[in-house]
Amino acid sequence: MTPDINLNVMKENQSLNSLQARFQVKLKEIFLNHQIDLVFVQGDTMSAFCGALSAYYFKIPICHIEAGLRSYHLFDSFPEEALRQMIARIANIHFAPTKLSVQYLQKENLTHKSSIYEVGNTGMRYFL
Repeated sequence: MTPDINLNVMKENQSLNSLQARFQVKLKEIFLNHQIDLVFVQGDTMSAFCGALSAYYFKIPICHIEAGLRSYHLFDSFPEEALRQMIARIANIHFAPTKLSVQYLQKENLTHKSSIYEVGNTGMRYFL
């Protein structure tokens, strides 16, 4: 696969603040110049969070892949735990890798149960 758009935001020795700012500026431009009906974000990275946040600002539905992973300690792992929890609060559809992840999302009472799907680990694919 070749991406249609490269945000080109990565810099050596960057801070999370500056990375987030660059993401938000680039994503705003993309959302303004393209018809986007649905946004999928995968994981718990700054890019996933910024994609979700931009979609939220533009009132576009968000699907979170790898939803519900939790340590419930905001600095374990940093910043991923905080990012995954923030994404969960604005996502409309949650694709959880495990039954436990589904249970965490249900326990947090963030969404209606019908918007949570257990899909397995999307990062692992086995080929015969």
